[in-house]
Amino acid sequence: DISDLKPEEVPYAKLLTVLLGDLPTRKHTPEELVVEKNMWFGNMGTYLEVYTKAENREHVNLKFVMDVSCLEHNLEKALNLQEELLYDTVFDHPEIIRKKIQQSKMAMEEGFVSNGNSYASGRAAAHYMTEGVARERYNGILYYQFLGGLLMDFESNCAMIIQKLKKIREKLCCTAPLVMSFTGTEERYAEFRRLMNDSELCNSLRSGDSVWYQDELLPGKSEAFIIPSEVSYAAFGGDGEYSGETYLLGRIVSFDYLWTKVRAEGGAYGCSMAINPNGSWTMSSYRDPNVKKTMETFRDTSNWLKTLETEEQELLNYKIGAVARYDRIPKTYAQVKRMDAWYLREEMPQTRAGIRKGLLKASKEELKNRYQALERFAEEGTACVLGNRERIEEAADEFDKIIVLME
Repeated sequence: DISDLKPEEVPYAKLLTVLLGDLPTRKHTPEELVVEKNMWFGNMGTYLEVYTKAENREHVNLKFVMDVSCLEHNLEKALNLQEELLYDTVFDHPEIIRKKIQQSKMAMEEGFVSNGNSYASGRAAAHYMTEGVARERYNGILYYQFLGGLLMDFESNCAMIIQKLKKIREKLCCTAPLVMSFTGTEERYAEFRRLMNDSELCNSLRSGDSVWYQDELLPGKSEAFIIPSEVSYAAFGGDGEYSGETYLLGRIVSFDYLWTKVRAEGGAYGCSMAINPNGSWTMSSYRDPNVKKTMETFRDTSNWLKTLETEEQELLNYKIGAVARYDRIPKTYAQVKRMDAWYLREEMPQTRAGIRKGLLKASKEELKNRYQALERFAEEGTACVLGNRERIEEAADEFDKIIVLME
């Protein structure tokens, strides 16, 4: 748990996740580490994740995660290599660090152009929820700008970067509260417990208590970022209720209203409304030739809902699709990550049962009565667009600020 990091330290924690495995350790070169991971493991990764408590959206935890999947007889090798990466990585290799920063920046630039709706939605969320601004610091435009700042004067920044990485590594190795999750047989679980009891991870001064991540929301209500693209990615987000009825409403808005207005009539390649467990409501468009028209469509959703006429069979079809998505059965790795999230968010089984029950019981009248929530969403929500300069400038009155993100 790294929730006590200062906001400006969070991007360094993300950079650490990128570097582990690409820097040498005291025992292996980077090339040898690649061979070790490919030979013995199905998956091994390090990343940051953030969890908002189910019953209190102000309580947010930021986590540094290491995970691995492997065959049973490779369990000890997996734990040993994870420990080696965390404790024995050698940071004094400036050229490797510079190269990984450059690669990360380039990957994000490709993402802005090919998957800009995700970045626009994430940026919008940073204006209205703590989880959103945390994600923005390690996976959004703020992180991209952070990487660019490091590269502008890398020679001068290098010693400071390494010092920051070592400081965060020390926290992870010694004092940060630690949670472990294991999926496997009872026999291997007993072995896992034995191995962890002897591990450096457990021989430390770790506290059992964690604090809540603290950060300031981004100011403003609307912003646009110009990128070298013929199309745009629009997002509109805000906080709202997460329930069975609203989950179903998001599906209906996506496949009825937005599909017709944004995709069929507007020409976008895709569109959706997501109702998330953390209370975030987000509408977005994908590879959209419009900006102004799409934003007007997002804000006008409540008027459409007031006049919605849905046959019982059509409503039933929407419910079937919504339940299939809500109760989808993923492969083991994805299922374990989902169950870990339930645990860390303190999302109880009865909560999920309540969502399912509300979804199945929702009536047309109950759904139409949600128009007031959509009116509030339109009035208080935050807009963000990544896209084409001409389309953004045509909609300049929609935005508090327009920034050239990429030339």
